[in-house]
Amino acid sequence: MTTMNRVLLVTSMLLLGACTTSNPKIDPTGEPSFDGLTPLTGTVMRQVWAREDLDLREYTKFMTESAGLQFRPVRSTGSTTRSSATEFPLTQAQQQRVREIVTEQFNKALDGVTRMQRVESPGPGVLRVRGAIIDIVSRVPPERPGRSDTYLDSVGQATFVIELIDSETSSVLVRGVDTRSADTPGVTQRANRVTNTAEVRRLASHWARQLADALNNITELPSLND
Repeated sequence: MTTMNRVLLVTSMLLLGACTTSNPKIDPTGEPSFDGLTPLTGTVMRQVWAREDLDLREYTKFMTESAGLQFRPVRSTGSTTRSSATEFPLTQAQQQRVREIVTEQFNKALDGVTRMQRVESPGPGVLRVRGAIIDIVSRVPPERPGRSDTYLDSVGQATFVIELIDSETSSVLVRGVDTRSADTPGVTQRANRVTNTAEVRRLASHWARQLADALNNITELPSLND
């Protein structure tokens, strides 16, 4: 197995989980990232870049760093009042609820990481896991008196950005970006507080479990020098 093929195997197991059927490889048409990471194709996440000299054998611990949540700026007047509008601003209370759901789901999933030790400080063998959920937008129109029920196939959309970083040098080893809708594929359902919350929780749980599974698989990675 060539060094690059081993790099791709490591990357796929790390970001996508050991049980996926993806077949990551170099993307010959892709552009390297601004910091020199190599683009990959055939991954479960929509976009993935990795260092060509990636070696994760030394990492037995991880620490987490949140880059926060960012919401798409949507005007609350004008287009949002038209029946054709498809994007709506979230109130401060709704934004806070999204933060609570995301925090809950990621804490729950990361508590299930048993093959790496979670620590609070950088050091030798510590992988810094930095995540953000950005460009969060709602597809649910605000409730108004007398309005009929609204049925949607998506309550919103967001982009998950995950970086795996050497904690001592702050060098980014792997970066993954995944944009998904908060929906149940093939299902159109009534939009209300309960169903909207359930879809946001489902999406956050998906990303959180994907990350936790990947961290649990690090100890099973092959040596890059074999």
